[in-house]
Amino acid sequence: MSCLLLLTAPADPATAQPVIISAPPPNGALGVPYSYTVKATGFLVGFSASVNSLPPGLSIGSSTGIISGTPTVAGTYSGLIVAYSPFFPNSPATQFFNIVIAASGRGQVITFAPLIDRALSNLSYGLFATATSGLPVSFASLTPTTCLASGTSMSLLAVGTCTIRASQAGNANYDPAPNVDRSFAITPALLSQTITFGALSDRPLSAGAFSVSATASSGLPVTFSSLTTAACTVSGSTVTPVALGTCTIRASQAGNTTYAQAPNVDQTFSITLVSQTITFGALINRTLGSAPFTVSATASSGLGVSFSSLTTTTCTVSGNTVTLVVSGTCTIRASQAGNATYAPAPNVDQSFSITQVSQTITFGALGDRTLGSAPFTVSAPASSGLAVSFSSLATTVCTVSGNTVTLVSAGTCTIRASQQGNATYAAALNVDQSFNVLAPITQYIYDGAGNLISIHRNVSP
Repeated sequence: MSCLLLLTAPADPATAQPVIISAPPPNGALGVPYSYTVKATGFLVGFSASVNSLPPGLSIGSSTGIISGTPTVAGTYSGLIVAYSPFFPNSPATQFFNIVIAASGRGQVITFAPLIDRALSNLSYGLFATATSGLPVSFASLTPTTCLASGTSMSLLAVGTCTIRASQAGNANYDPAPNVDRSFAITPALLSQTITFGALSDRPLSAGAFSVSATASSGLPVTFSSLTTAACTVSGSTVTPVALGTCTIRASQAGNTTYAQAPNVDQTFSITLVSQTITFGALINRTLGSAPFTVSATASSGLGVSFSSLTTTTCTVSGNTVTLVVSGTCTIRASQAGNATYAPAPNVDQSFSITQVSQTITFGALGDRTLGSAPFTVSAPASSGLAVSFSSLATTVCTVSGNTVTLVSAGTCTIRASQQGNATYAAALNVDQSFNVLAPITQYIYDGAGNLISIHRNVSP
């Protein structure tokens, strides 16, 4: 509580004797903030209270006359309030007070609105009441054969009169509130009704508003509302998607004097982006060393398709151009990320093989040789320009070191020319060339008389 301090300056200070015009300070409650203003007339200097007379926790403002604070001890406290003036030092204005600080707190009242008559049904109804203390109000049924109260809900049991009591028990600062009872009539049950409201299919956000319909078995009109207004709104029977997510529409029928309220029916659907697909044809195999080439794909949305390599060690992609790096398998991914209207398309991958370049060896025929002939060299070029290696397939007849062939014994010598390839070229088909190694012949020469005149060894046949 609070009041204003009224000071009236006299025309003649000699006659302006102070007078306290306010009522004595009111009672208070333990732990509850207290404020009261003492009012006086006359030429005043200040206010005071007799020593140790105010309740503990309270004090009076010497210049304002406001008694304020929070009482800390319950009890009865008496004393004098003094308003004094320098013109009347021996006759200040005084007022006796008797302040009671209650230990049980302040009183409180309950506000509980009347309850309307209802038809018997198996529905639950909410109960609401408030207390001036701000403390929660509890409910109980005084007619448990006709109705029950549980928490803040009420259920109906039988035709008759239902009385619900609202109460608040108080606490350290508030006394129990006076109970408030409300009675209403429970009439015979209304006819039941049901709502038929079919499932709603998912819709893309871009599809815009659409209408819904439902029927009640009573023939009464059905109303619609959105339980997810952040995703969709309802006006009449028109649903408008406003954001991606889940939309839940409730169909309801409140009933009338013949039909009870129908159980609500909720239908939920997803608000999605428009789906899209990618058409990306198969890619043919290519030979390493082939020039970079372009790829193409289309999205059903008409949006641009992007490409990437899933095998960057064998092929790379820049824009829609594929560059071959090494032989192996190259996999290209076509993707479309979507936008505010279209959802991302499923990726489409296409793979193809990068093969090595083929090569051939040119290795000419080798002529027969006589055992004992000096080692000789062979040569054979590869179409790739890579070096060709040689080996003997008949090492008992001839051997090879590098490209030098050495004859070992008479017989058939077969030399193999080979090229193993590299990262670019595949291995060449081997080319074999064979020749005969002939045994040497010793030639004896005689004159006409039959005399031996010379001997020639290792003569070729």
